[in-house]
Amino acid sequence: MLIRNNNQIITLTPLNVASFSFYDKKLKTTRKFYSLHIASSEGGYARKQFIEVQYESPYIALLSREFKEIDDIFSTSHNKIQSNTLPVQERYLLSPKSNKATLINRLYRGVISNRGIRTKKEVYSFFGNLKEPMKKYIKQQGLSFIKVEDLIKILKHFTYLKEKE
Repeated sequence: MLIRNNNQIITLTPLNVASFSFYDKKLKTTRKFYSLHIASSEGGYARKQFIEVQYESPYIALLSREFKEIDDIFSTSHNKIQSNTLPVQERYLLSPKSNKATLINRLYRGVISNRGIRTKKEVYSFFGNLKEPMKKYIKQQGLSFIKVEDLIKILKHFTYLKEKE
């Protein structure tokens, strides 16, 4: 992350920053980011990364990260190395109790990928004793764990039920 302060530019990494937010003029909203240890979906080591908050309550949070992944590296006729990159979106659920982000879906170019994804059964486990009412709500509303808008509706309903307990 680069920050400009007058004529000085400061570089900060996820190791130096716990969280930050800024107002996005294009989206007309405040965007909030945390620095969390995230393991790669291929089972690699966990490293600190910036990850955006899509929805947050005292009971659960939906986090998102977008990045480019190298798909293919090739050489051109002028001996320049080039690469094709794939846009990737990952969505995570974060339980404040465990403070651990769990990958729930991964999209390449908008198409769902099953690499590193939790099963529906594993995602439902986040709801604890509210698992059955949540299953019923998701089915009745025709919601999925793929679309961000659906995930936010699901988590808002979960928060509503938790607050009624």
